[in-house]
Amino acid sequence: MKISFYLSESRNIRDGITHYAKEIIERLPHDDTDYRGIVYLSLKDNNETKQSFNKNFSNVPIKFVKTIFPKRILFKPFEYRLPLFYRSIMCDKADVKVFFSNFLPKCRLKGKKIIVIHDLTPLYDETLTEKQSNRILKAYRHSAKSADLIFTDSEYSKNEILKYCEAVENKVIVNYCGIDYNHFSTPVNEEQKNVVRKKYRLPPKYIFFAGQARKNKNLVNLLKAYALIDEELRFEFKLVISNHNDLMISLVDDLKLNNDVILLNGFEEEEKAALYQLSSCSVLISTSEGFGIPLIEAMAAGVPTLSSDVSCLPEVVAGASYAVNPYNIQEIAQGITELLTNEKLRSRLIEKGKIRAQNFSWESTANRLMDGIKSLF
Repeated sequence: MKISFYLSESRNIRDGITHYAKEIIERLPHDDTDYRGIVYLSLKDNNETKQSFNKNFSNVPIKFVKTIFPKRILFKPFEYRLPLFYRSIMCDKADVKVFFSNFLPKCRLKGKKIIVIHDLTPLYDETLTEKQSNRILKAYRHSAKSADLIFTDSEYSKNEILKYCEAVENKVIVNYCGIDYNHFSTPVNEEQKNVVRKKYRLPPKYIFFAGQARKNKNLVNLLKAYALIDEELRFEFKLVISNHNDLMISLVDDLKLNNDVILLNGFEEEEKAALYQLSSCSVLISTSEGFGIPLIEAMAAGVPTLSSDVSCLPEVVAGASYAVNPYNIQEIAQGITELLTNEKLRSRLIEKGKIRAQNFSWESTANRLMDGIKSLF
């Protein structure tokens, strides 16, 4: 069997979908299956781009297709602008084509088509116009209808897919994301911790957010809630956010939190375990999620977590996290305070979190994906 993985949009290893694709591909079974990745390169891509893809997806040979088109034409959010071009490239004799990034090209493709629809978060973006939202919804419906098999990260996301896409129930499979439990649960030695602390100028105690600075991550409400907690508590526990944008910089200034909030520009994957273990608690109070990997990683690292009580997160944490209403700033502030000061609560959540985190592994996720593919033949 020949399987091609569409990887063109998996450029940022810090992005959740890219991380998912990398973890799956690293755990492909070593049998007689012929795997390869396919990447379209725009005008501005160069050898450095190729090297990055080859490094991130070293387990499969990658076919690079150079085009004359810039990224703004080649990759438009939620749809593919050049269907005939994609059709000519993707007819590559593969028996199965796997797309990790929610959407399929709007053209007919030979062979079986597998898609991973992680979530329907874009549909809930209030900043989009009705026309933009309708275009996104049509892209989801086209993708769901055209795919031979749909994988999604949670029962919540499956129900969302069935809500918006008709007649696809028999081909939707829930496949939870994984983590490397041993990696996060193994104590990082003090020397390595000190290197990470010094590199990012981390305070002795801090609240940690690990993720991208997207709107659904609800970082505006996190900052507003943090501003409401007791001043002495803020002095003792700083807030460290792994990625940020201009809006957050402005908000930190408006809230007069410049001395209390540390805004990072990302971190290296190998440093993540130390960042969790150095923290006092980890927060993910998203308004919409496909899974919420950072919560499970933090649990494995032995850190109590604060999560939202909406979307898929209650399903994923299963009572092993302190849940709050992500739209209620006062409730978020109270949750942070409880998590930092209530030792009995902290101990209980740490123990429950470790147990819960052991339920998820990338090996299981990869095996379920491959089992689904094989079931089509």
